[in-house]
Amino acid sequence: MNYDMILNTDNFWIKSLLKISSIATLTLGPEGTSSQSAAKYLTSLIGKPLDTLLFDTFEYVNQEGPSGLDDSIDMEKWAIKIFSPHESMLILVTFKDLKNISPITESRRVVCVCNWSIRINWTGVLLEYLFNFLGINHEKYLSYNLKQISFGTSKGEYDSTISLNKALKNRAMIIWAVDGFPLSLEEGYPIRLIDFSLHWYKDVKCLSELYFTDKFEQGFWESKAGYCKEGKIKAKPYRIVDLQEHLFINGSGEVTDF
Repeated sequence: MNYDMILNTDNFWIKSLLKISSIATLTLGPEGTSSQSAAKYLTSLIGKPLDTLLFDTFEYVNQEGPSGLDDSIDMEKWAIKIFSPHESMLILVTFKDLKNISPITESRRVVCVCNWSIRINWTGVLLEYLFNFLGINHEKYLSYNLKQISFGTSKGEYDSTISLNKALKNRAMIIWAVDGFPLSLEEGYPIRLIDFSLHWYKDVKCLSELYFTDKFEQGFWESKAGYCKEGKIKAKPYRIVDLQEHLFINGSGEVTDF
């Protein structure tokens, strides 16, 4: 395997599904499934600093967050912006308030469009609980969609639209930690909304803004890579990284049977 390929953060683009499976398996490592443990393991094998991990493939890894992003954000002042069509002003939720809204940790599986999947312990708050905390009657918005927008980088903003009704039914979460560690830059620091019933590209990293909208727009990855706008998980075999084997995922929604 050409490990130098892994370390090129400016033009990192995996085209071979075989290589993806091999590298994704390798990044798991013997210490656990967190990116921090995997980073240490892969670095020890390569003998070089590891700039990124393969947890979102078919991406340029530095697009959704510039180098040093976590140092440039003052989390005491940071807040996610929520735009509701029936509110005269935007809603701001600080990181401190967000983390105090009934936080939970759950073991749930994400599925990548590039034929691999992993189960990890996610810490965050249910989207429904966030709306309840804000006094938003989400029942009247069930016909709406939820548009996510990232912080934006020198290469532009990233956006994705998902069904609000389905996200609530699927117990979507606002995530800030994985396997007990804060989200790393490549995982979406400081927060990421995840609907576990959809392919992972539908969940924007470095989440900055949420919009209630009656439009279902094509997002960044649908435009760039031609991915399905709805993001439904396709029924087919996937490399299950945490189990070190290939298993069939039936595409009926969130994967809960293994």
